[in-house]
Amino acid sequence: MGKNPNRMLWWSVVLLVFILGGSLAGNVVIYRQLVETCRELALVRLHPLGPLGQKKGDPSRQQILQGPPAGKRIVFFGDSRIQMWHPLPTIPHAVLINNGIGGQTTAQCLVRIDNDVVALKPELVVIQVGINDLKYIGLFPHRQSKIANNCFDNI
Repeated sequence: MGKNPNRMLWWSVVLLVFILGGSLAGNVVIYRQLVETCRELALVRLHPLGPLGQKKGDPSRQQILQGPPAGKRIVFFGDSRIQMWHPLPTIPHAVLINNGIGGQTTAQCLVRIDNDVVALKPELVVIQVGINDLKYIGLFPHRQSKIANNCFDNI
């Protein structure tokens, strides 16, 4: 039984279309990821501290600072792992304040600690930072010790 040249040509065309289509789809995905990363980097350049907006349901700064405290102030401060603690647990006779901002590095948190922690005069602070610094070690392995030391110094 001989090979049919038309059938081989047809399968070659199908294979070529499949390969080119897969390559095109893969490139589209990579391009979209690249555009999103560039947008995120541009936002960081515009707003190095990130979105400092208040989350729904959190007591406002004015409510916290005016008059006698409604209870002990507990500030949750840091990156997304703190930000995701929403809603915060209910603790009798305590005012809980979530000052977590996703994506922030220890350097960014250090810049805002006076405003977002010290100024609120808390009795207790829960801090969760560092993961956003350390994730860059994968991108810059030759800077591992510098990144880790910088993170440690900031903490």
